[in-house]
Amino acid sequence: MTSFLMFEGEGPNDFCWASISEAPIEITEDSIRPYMVDVTTRGDWMFGGAVAYAFCKHEGSCVFNDSGVLNGLPRFDADSLRDALLADPP
Repeated sequence: MTSFLMFEGEGPNDFCWASISEAPIEITEDSIRPYMVDVTTRGDWMFGGAVAYAFCKHEGSCVFNDSGVLNGLPRFDADSLRDALLADPP
């Protein structure tokens, strides 16, 4: 199963897209959830972070912070991602 979704918000830079793919356990690091969601943006990364949070909160176990944005941690659970997004000044 592979899917591609576009997300748009109210602001001019509130947009991102997400690709959903099945991935091996070596990548997901989760034997129960064999899927990964790749959230990408060229707009507001806070909006992209909110989309990543929604996926993680609903179905995921973690968010990998490959871009190093936010506080530089390599991964977040839903609660720590929410805290990092809320701590970042607008």
